[in-house]
Amino acid sequence: MKCIGIIFDERHELIEYVASRIESEGGEVRFIHYTDLVLRFDSSGLFDGLDILYLDRMGERTQGYATQLMLLANIESGQCPIPIVNEPSAYLIARNKALMYQALWEKNIPIPETAIVYSWEHIDSFLDTHSCRAVVVKSLLGYSAEEVFVYPDAGNRKGINDILIRDGMVVVQKYVVRENKYIWRVDIVDGIAVTGSRDYACDDQEALPLCNYAQGGESDDVLVCDIPPDIVRCSIDAVKALSLVVAGVDVIVDDNGEIYIIEVNPEPNVLFEDAFTKAIANYLLAQSAGN
Repeated sequence: MKCIGIIFDERHELIEYVASRIESEGGEVRFIHYTDLVLRFDSSGLFDGLDILYLDRMGERTQGYATQLMLLANIESGQCPIPIVNEPSAYLIARNKALMYQALWEKNIPIPETAIVYSWEHIDSFLDTHSCRAVVVKSLLGYSAEEVFVYPDAGNRKGINDILIRDGMVVVQKYVVRENKYIWRVDIVDGIAVTGSRDYACDDQEALPLCNYAQGGESDDVLVCDIPPDIVRCSIDAVKALSLVVAGVDVIVDDNGEIYIIEVNPEPNVLFEDAFTKAIANYLLAQSAGN
């Protein structure tokens, strides 16, 4: 019997469905809470009997994921002798927005004009230099649009300032103004687009909305065959550029048809059992069969 470990923080729907699928196919699942790795000086034996590990989101409600990202580096240094999905060094890059955008840019993946800045003066300079109507300001390690702000907007100054004080830097991107008020979401496993959705604005800004389902926006499931093929291809290219196996990609299209990758999430959030969770489970079973 193949035994698949899942490193997790919260037992949410996605990993529960993945585990159920594995077990229905005759596999065994062992859940490992990330604190077992963080708090134990000796983790020897923790992975005994496992054929492969699935790395789920960990500690996302702690400030900045910092402890968990350090944990991944420790795992990768040789403490874990079995394959991990997603592989830790790829996860580390994808989880840090500065590193993620740099990697995408280097592979010629289209992203909005982006910079890492360190002060209000730098933010204002970016606005002026790029002739932006507005910019989107993000923390490097935020999640679910919790630390994403449109600027200039007086109501968002405090949130941006809090990040600057805490982290000393932010990601700034040119806001892509467009008539459509949604983003495409493409969920990918092993280079194949499996499911998708259109996620609509989560706020009431008519001109400059932020679109995010996790923050209360509406989401419509769509078939992959109904997503424009160029969006699917670009999403797959972005995931490959980051060396991820499992990822959810957020994409926007401007009024001229230009495509921009907004985010590549190494810990995608799926609330319902569907083809995506089955694809993850099937991939883990197939890979563990090779061990």
